[in-house]
Amino acid sequence: MHSVNWTTFRPPVSFFLRLAQFVSVTRLELSSCRFRFAHDLRRLTNSLPNLAELQLNRISCAFSAVMEQPSHVIQTLAKLDMRLVCLEGHPDSLLATCASYSTVTHLQVQTEWFTSLGHFRNFVEGFPVLTTLTIILGYGRTWDSAVMAGPPSLESHSSVPSLATFTLICYRSDLYHSALIEQTLAWAAGTPSVTTLRDLRIGVAEYSTIAGLTIGLVLEKVSHTLETLHIEWRIPGSTFSLMGDCLETLHLTIHVDEDTRAFERTRYTIAMHSPASPVAIYERYIYA
Repeated sequence: MHSVNWTTFRPPVSFFLRLAQFVSVTRLELSSCRFRFAHDLRRLTNSLPNLAELQLNRISCAFSAVMEQPSHVIQTLAKLDMRLVCLEGHPDSLLATCASYSTVTHLQVQTEWFTSLGHFRNFVEGFPVLTTLTIILGYGRTWDSAVMAGPPSLESHSSVPSLATFTLICYRSDLYHSALIEQTLAWAAGTPSVTTLRDLRIGVAEYSTIAGLTIGLVLEKVSHTLETLHIEWRIPGSTFSLMGDCLETLHLTIHVDEDTRAFERTRYTIAMHSPASPVAIYERYIYA
């Protein structure tokens, strides 16, 4: 559905009753849609009996009311994609509605939805059966106290369930995004879920020294369980120990900020920080 506006016209009850007949619909994508209330979104998805995947692109609501969901509704939603953000209207109402999908196991979300790390944590940690989390660092909205003065703290009392896959994606290189990298990775490293991770993906084109230290701490925490690692690495820059007891596959995207004549030295650096055990290693070099 694209560019639907329910602020001036709301469909009749018969519309939702007819939706219940679409038993073959398992995926719904909503783009640039505007609802009167956030619970109109939930009413729409509740009407599709076998909906398993929902993608929200620039969705907004005009009013802030949030209704409690009926207890008799059987939830089937497993994947929720909230990559593209619209901050018009009442985004907190939309967040509250999205948080009510208690059966979601795969969540993809952009940090621009949130005003602080605490705001982000309250949302993510509310999904009781979450196993796969992808975080995309936003472009405009800043977090309160985003810049950290020293190395990140790994203390956490998180109740986030056992994640098997964690992905952090950021393609911008500035102080603000380095701070977000530090905070989100420190949060991940401090959760009990870090001991259950099997697949870790860190797509960061550039990062500060503290962000590099945080990545190293995360890799240390997951060294006994991690099976697959995708990571972008900058040389010269931070180096990490890539050794792991269970590591099977390693994908390296390496940004080389030096002359190509230093290629052998670069390969030597990677060899010093790569697993000693047999691992499938896939390397891609990007020269500045």
